[in-house]
Amino acid sequence: MVTGDGIIASSYLVAAQNELPVRKEAQTTDPCSHVIEERMEYILEQLNRFMGIHTYHVLTDPSGTYIGHIDCWGKFLAPRKFLIAESEDAKVNDAYNHIAESFKNEGFEVYRILCQDIFIPNTMGSASAATTSAYTNSLILNDHVYVPIVGGKFKDYDEKALAVYREALPDYTIVGIIGKPENPWYGTDALHCRTRGIPRIVVNNWLKSQMLNVD
Repeated sequence: MVTGDGIIASSYLVAAQNELPVRKEAQTTDPCSHVIEERMEYILEQLNRFMGIHTYHVLTDPSGTYIGHIDCWGKFLAPRKFLIAESEDAKVNDAYNHIAESFKNEGFEVYRILCQDIFIPNTMGSASAATTSAYTNSLILNDHVYVPIVGGKFKDYDEKALAVYREALPDYTIVGIIGKPENPWYGTDALHCRTRGIPRIVVNNWLKSQMLNVD
């Protein structure tokens, strides 16, 4: 995730799953610590080159889920506004609290949303394994924020989550989006995870680096 003014944050997943392209490196998703450090340094260099990134927060994922995506529990809402989940799991929530405090100490306004443990019925009519609500996994598009909500018996939680977005982003239109019954939102897969976009300036910078015509 990025702030828009040169600050970025991610989990270590980007270094764990991407080998260095500058030399022949063994493909591995379990590299040692010095390889992780080399990869992160290279990634920051490229982000600075193409996007002007100067500060990179690399965070351990407290959720303990398989996916390791930071948008499942945290999100920059604006250059100095940071949203982070609250968990019903005390140990996980303690880790979230430490992250929230560190960003507060760096001058961020920190907002919290309870991402409660829920069960989502699948298409076969049975209950899936426990997951969490996906409120942090939202999509900011122009002056709208689209927030994945659950509905039904979780309506009160949904409204509290939407209220946090309205407080943090008063000039935006906040829209709750309920997932389809056959393809619901999950704590590890929701709106932001299912949408992708590359800023035009990034495309232009890459084309210029290849000495190609950007017209």
